[in-house]
Amino acid sequence: RKIAEKFDEYCSKVLKNTSFFQRLGQGNDDRVGTGISLSRMCAGGYFTEGRAVRWVRAQTMKILRTHGFLDAYLAASDDARSRAGRLRDFQTLLAAAGFADDTAREVAR
Repeated sequence: RKIAEKFDEYCSKVLKNTSFFQRLGQGNDDRVGTGISLSRMCAGGYFTEGRAVRWVRAQTMKILRTHGFLDAYLAASDDARSRAGRLRDFQTLLAAAGFADDTAREVAR
């Protein structure tokens, strides 16, 4: 447990001291791509459990909550069936990334 806490502390410091989010968004105005990438990173276990992943999830939620995020994400769909599939995929990704079940509804607001 103590080793895991130290790893988490180190990961948190690396994320903050390297300006992880600023570098990730640098030259990239694609909030959908950034939000999806961060969600996939959370789902893929890229961050230590604890402070690091909670901080990344909080930063990711800021992106996901921006006005029009879900509309922009679904805009890549051609029809209602495709949009429904993308929405299901998005909900599955959010669950795998450790977000609450109601995150997709919250993003839709």
